[in-house]
Amino acid sequence: MERRLVDLKRDYSTLAAMQRTSWEVNFPGEPYLEGAFRYALERSAPSGDVFVYVQDEELVAWLWLDWRVGRERAHIRHLQVAESCWGRGYGRQLVGDACALALEKGKREITLNVTKSNERAMRLYTGNGFVTKHDMGDRLHMGRKLSSEQE
Repeated sequence: MERRLVDLKRDYSTLAAMQRTSWEVNFPGEPYLEGAFRYALERSAPSGDVFVYVQDEELVAWLWLDWRVGRERAHIRHLQVAESCWGRGYGRQLVGDACALALEKGKREITLNVTKSNERAMRLYTGNGFVTKHDMGDRLHMGRKLSSEQE
């Protein structure tokens, strides 16, 4: 699986479809506002915060990082693997890549928010060393300390 920066002209339709799937898993019954998604993505992509992962010329996953949450912390804004690729270890690879990218930028911690009902994501994050920092009702704010020895 190869990582590259997102190219919105080339990648947007795939990302929007993947986001819709993710939205339905995490927020069933809530309206999906694609315009808000597109606006936020267009604002972040030029900063080098959004990466796509390609396997055999197919976009199979993507990662959206936020570097502006603190001097020593990065935040995973979104991490998603295409449903057709679930169970192949791509999620673990993305978590590892997010941690490595954060370490390269001198970050000592990485955080994320996860919907409690998304059991697959909960297993992924707890299995990769994330612990609950704050319970927000139907979501958890989780974090993981980073060090070069972990990677």
